[in-house]
Amino acid sequence: MNTEKLRDYLKQKIDEANDAELHQIQQILNEPEAPSYVLPEVDNEEMPELLQKLLKQGIKELDEGKGIPHDEVMKRMREKYPALKK
Repeated sequence: MNTEKLRDYLKQKIDEANDAELHQIQQILNEPEAPSYVLPEVDNEEMPELLQKLLKQGIKELDEGKGIPHDEVMKRMREKYPALKK
């Protein structure tokens, strides 16, 4: 999806959002740091190497017990973003 289409899509979603969803969007946009799942911009040629590195790092962290179980992540997300409880 190119930038223009992405902007149009996001504008449409914002226009359709209810009050709770708008507050969640505002909260996400006002977070001081980008979430760790946001990848740096890279050329397509660089992506495979970067992706491999990130996957290896993630596997290593899981092996070290640093992972968070899916149920716990979902619980935290529902607490932080109540509209997800739908």
